[in-house]
Formats: sequence, structure tokens, C-alpha cells
Amino acid sequence: MNLAQQQLQIAQLRYERGLAGNFDVVDAEAGMLQSQSALIGAQVDRAMAGLTLKRATGTLHPAHFVNGGTP
Repeated sequence: MNLAQQQLQIAQLRYERGLAGNFDVVDAEAGMLQSQSALIGAQVDRAMAGLTLKRATGTLHPAHFVNGGTP
């Protein structure tokens, strides 16, 4: 995501200096949103994989998810 942030900053600077149009800024913002969305998707996938592993190994306890309890 750092690359997308840097690209957005560069696009904003170029726009402020008249070297680029606002399309470049909007395009960089879209890239930033895509990278944030991809990160969130990867975090969800990782959490789901962890739960799947716990279920497969028999260590998934539903009580962990009900009222913050422990098994």
C-alpha cells in the first residue's frame, strides 16, 4: 500500500504544480482504494484460513465467539 500512497502524493504534487490534470489524482486515488480493498480481502482470507485450520485440527471452540467466553 505504500507504493499506492506514494503515487497518490506524487499525483497530487504534480496537479498542484500544474504538471498533471485532476484525472491523474483521481486515478491515483482509485489505485489507493484498490490496494486498501486488496489488503482487507487478504486479512479476511487469513482469518478464515486460521479458522479453517482450527476446525480441521479440532481446536475451534464456538464458546470463543459467544459473549467473549472461553472454552
